Amino acid sequence: MKIPASVYMLTCNSELYLDKVLNSIRDFAEIIIVDSGSMDNTLDLCKKYECIIRSKDWMGYSKQKEYAKSLCSYNWVLDLDSDEEVDNNLLEDIRYLMEKEKHIYDGLRIHIHDIFFNRAKPGLVKTNSRVKFYRADCGSYEIDRLVHESVKLRGKSRVAKGYIIHHGINSISARVDRSNLYSGLRAEEKYNKNIKPSLIKLILIFPIAFIKSYFIKRSIFAGRSGFIGSIITAFYAFLKEAKLHELKIK
Repeated sequence: MKIPASVYMLTCNSELYLDKVLNSIRDFAEIIIVDSGSMDNTLDLCKKYECIIRSKDWMGYSKQKEYAKSLCSYNWVLDLDSDEEVDNNLLEDIRYLMEKEKHIYDGLRIHIHDIFFNRAKPGLVKTNSRVKFYRADCGSYEIDRLVHESVKLRGKSRVAKGYIIHHGINSISARVDRSNLYSGLRAEEKYNKNIKPSLIKLILIFPIAFIKSYFIKRSIFAGRSGFIGSIITAFYAFLKEAKLHELKIK
């Protein structure tokens, strides 16, 4: 029996992990794809899984996701990226919530397991969790956010059993490229809000971000990949501040 909920997803040249991702959500009643100009095999893969496909010029992450959500027929929705795979335990927990708990909770906070160097982080490493499955009329995005968009839930949630497998930063190149893109967007967002750059923060942000990732979030238990990942995380934090300084100078 299909899960009576919609999945919505943004795509643009997303074929790399898409078959694996769509296969993991085939039990949902509806899959909404909002594509912004794919030139690869993305749309053919979406058609293979009988997704509902709409084309939309890129408006920014938050606006694009809010538009995709508005196309959903069901009131319960899953916000999924095109490089995020739903694991079986999470799928079963969503089924359980829909059958037994949908009048108790308005959403699920789901842990994200990043794949790096073709393997997941060890269990001792802390993972981030976000509201990804929720009642559509209880959640929304901050439209002015250019990056790191997340659902703001007005209601009660619990932590989900199971997790989402994030494939999109599997290599050093992928993580560095994403850090460069996202840091520019985050700096622009701060600039638009008239947030002033701080020299002290520029100096201290790299070591603080590294300590937080490597020790507090326990990436130290991930071995060599944990050290490399923490350095990239710290560099991303530094880039956000450096690019804000650059915007102010211009």
